[in-house]
Amino acid sequence: AEIVCSLTENKDLQAVLLHDSGTYSSDPRHAPFFIHAFVTNHYINGSYYPRGGPDAIAKKIIPTITSACGDVLANAPVKQVKINKLTGRAMGVLMKNDRFIAARKAVVSDAGLYNTLHHLLDSKLKARIKLMDRYFGSQPRNFSAKHADDDAADTSTKKLHTSQTGMYLFIGLKGDHNKDLHLPHKQIWFIPSNQTTFNALERMTLDEALKLKPTDIPFLLTIPSGKDSKWNDKYRDKSTIEIMTLAPYKWFEKFAPSYVGSTELGGLADPGGIPDSHGTEYEAVKKHFAQLLWSSAVELLKCCAPAVNVPKSLDGVDHYQMATPLTFAHYYRRDGGAWYGVDNDLTRWDPVHQLENVRPAIPEIPRLYLTGQDACSNGFVGAMIGGWMCASSIDGAFDPMSILEKATFDPCEETSALGSVG
Repeated sequence: AEIVCSLTENKDLQAVLLHDSGTYSSDPRHAPFFIHAFVTNHYINGSYYPRGGPDAIAKKIIPTITSACGDVLANAPVKQVKINKLTGRAMGVLMKNDRFIAARKAVVSDAGLYNTLHHLLDSKLKARIKLMDRYFGSQPRNFSAKHADDDAADTSTKKLHTSQTGMYLFIGLKGDHNKDLHLPHKQIWFIPSNQTTFNALERMTLDEALKLKPTDIPFLLTIPSGKDSKWNDKYRDKSTIEIMTLAPYKWFEKFAPSYVGSTELGGLADPGGIPDSHGTEYEAVKKHFAQLLWSSAVELLKCCAPAVNVPKSLDGVDHYQMATPLTFAHYYRRDGGAWYGVDNDLTRWDPVHQLENVRPAIPEIPRLYLTGQDACSNGFVGAMIGGWMCASSIDGAFDPMSILEKATFDPCEETSALGSVG
């Protein structure tokens, strides 16, 4: 934000240039400029969408794993990463059903740095205690709005923390995207004013947010049915809309399960709670925000596509679901419901500690590695590169490109093939 503000004093233009912060889920005042620039540049000429929907990604990856003598297990929660008490090395994982899966070469966790250390390791493990204190401090549960009231980020004293979270409204409509509903094919960011940005929401209380008008709340509107070129092959005469806005975890914290933050349940902890178990007040709050977002979205759609034909009231849509930070906490198993992993702020990317904060290997616990976002950076591309970096680290490759040469080998026949689980 500092660089953007140095380029123009126009507050409206600053808000427009910084709107992409919602994409990488971090306060732009405390994010390094290169992260914001990368994301903005990525979207300048449009973005990509997998043909057949996001599940097409898994359908393409799974055959690669199984052809390499690997297995993909669904509904198989990991209770704990087991560490050898004598050597301090990761041995494998203990599953929910108490089955132990031994690692031949490494244990790879894509649960994120915080979850791996806080939930998947024995709470009494000395290396775990030191790592938690180094990265997150003695009070790691200060999730959303970590910097909400800060004017500047002090990287010498601040610890890492998890990224922002928010609310999603999923809308299902009967009718063809083009012929019946006349929906646009682009995603749209709505920023009401330079005073009502995503970061302004972070500083509000729940009571203040409940008083917002439809024209007061910023959001991203995206239309999956208009992005997928194969949509009509499976879902003819049906359309979908998604609306996203930031919402701090503190708004919904009082509805969370009482055991949030506890290490007793290990990897089996559900920090969000079972859906439909949070009480009538929670459901009323969800419905209020759902109606607020839909009312604002309808007006925005009319401005962008005058011929649009959608119900004015939420009661008129065919189906809708509202997700809150507790929803993401439940499905992602992340305390605070963080959308991504570790926040993309200046603390994470501090040049002095960057190699310590962003790395696949955890030297303090040999044979334990991180993959995905926390091994590189947030987002889909960051997660892919994180996996690449992790594989290179396990293989001992100084040059990550060199591991591509091994892709032609048959891993079932190679004695040096990865035997990682996690």
